Amino acid sequence: MARRNSSHDSLPHLKRREDLGGGLFAAVRECCELAARALVKHTDDGVHGVRQAFKRARAVLRLAEDAGAAPAKSLRREIAREARKFSALRDATVAARTAEKLAGDLADDAQAAARELARKKARQPNAAWWSARRAEFARIRHRLKRLGKSELAPHELEASLRCSVKRVDRQAKRACGDHDRETAHEWRKKVVVLREQILVARTLLGAETDELHDGLKRLAHRLGEATDCRVFIAAVEKHRSPARFGDAPSKLIAVAQKKQKRALKRARKCWKKVRRMLRAGFSVA
Repeated sequence: MARRNSSHDSLPHLKRREDLGGGLFAAVRECCELAARALVKHTDDGVHGVRQAFKRARAVLRLAEDAGAAPAKSLRREIAREARKFSALRDATVAARTAEKLAGDLADDAQAAARELARKKARQPNAAWWSARRAEFARIRHRLKRLGKSELAPHELEASLRCSVKRVDRQAKRACGDHDRETAHEWRKKVVVLREQILVARTLLGAETDELHDGLKRLAHRLGEATDCRVFIAAVEKHRSPARFGDAPSKLIAVAQKKQKRALKRARKCWKKVRRMLRAGFSVA
């Protein structure tokens, strides 16, 4: 039996000797329960919790979809549409936090510009907005309740994981072949999907995948650092500081671009090790 990671025990995962298709949909329902609890908190942490649970639910649905479970595709797309409604809130928080981190290492004029940007967080949605999100989410949960068994074999689950590996590998080639930041962002999304799929299937894959999961987590973190810089740069360009800051916005962008480049370099180095582990393949017990 796979070695259990106590930090992951509370997260949705497949169980031995259960119907694989039904188990995947049960894991999605658990993810949605986590999102529902986070949705009650009208805070930055609540938004992060919702988005994290949605990512995991979509990754599991993609696993089911690639394995041939018919209802998975439309549900995955519906959850993706709902998740995008939280993107502006998340980006505003990332820009503000990145500005605070950078401020301490900058000269006075750039530091003042960074702190000004940190204060320019997006206006929090009103109660009606949150109420609408809860109503939409209730419909998704209702659809999930009606899903029952979906016969899937272990070899279909293995094939589905291989599809995710191919998507990661293809996007890595694009991201490592140029310096387009958007390409790196797309790469990170594929990495996160595979990471979450391995996490949900960890008890069936064996202890050897623990190291792979950790490697994917580190890779996603490095790419996330680069993505955060990308969000910060977009925020600086959108909210140009008052004239008294002079060329401070340009300095902020230059610092963020340097930090972004360093994060991408670390990600590409991390990818070499992860790629070797991926080539070993999977075996569902």
